[in-house]
Amino acid sequence: MTRYVFLLILGLTLLPGATARSEQGVAVQIESDRMESVGGENAVLFSGQVVARKGDLVIHADDMTLHYLGSEERAQLPAGDERHLQKLFAVGNVKVETPEWVGTGGRLDYFEGERKVRLTGDARIWQGSNLVTGESVTIYLEEGRSIVERSDRPGERVRAFFYSDDPPRENGAGAEAAPSRPDSAPENPANE
Repeated sequence: MTRYVFLLILGLTLLPGATARSEQGVAVQIESDRMESVGGENAVLFSGQVVARKGDLVIHADDMTLHYLGSEERAQLPAGDERHLQKLFAVGNVKVETPEWVGTGGRLDYFEGERKVRLTGDARIWQGSNLVTGESVTIYLEEGRSIVERSDRPGERVRAFFYSDDPPRENGAGAEAAPSRPDSAPENPANE
């Protein structure tokens, strides 16, 4: 079980900021039905079936807002820091896909300066057949740690489903079945 917790945490560190530093120079491609630039706020709004790609990372959402650093803020960065992104917000039917894991929720907030990602609104993270659920999942990329929190609704709890290398049993005695994965969830890399 420790192995699966470690792999889950390792996989979670592959969110947008984690890949940004190792993939500098890799273009971010965003497709949507509409794009609006808000210059005074250093923001670009994307709406309607938004799909953002960078390398193997794909983020789907109904709407996405990118806030970028202004020229004055970029001038204050250390030499060699080519960062442009300040923060990213994605809302509505959010799904994050990497080759190792899939996450879903109602909203994704990413803060580049803090290197922090927060997935909220019935957040679910799958890695192979393993699943962690809660109202929110916060990932601290630099620290390599994550926190899963429950909602304030009575009876709500954080849930984790960890399976051995054997496939999960159908309705095993006393075992609760894990919710199903999204249709496009990748297979467990260990089984490939």
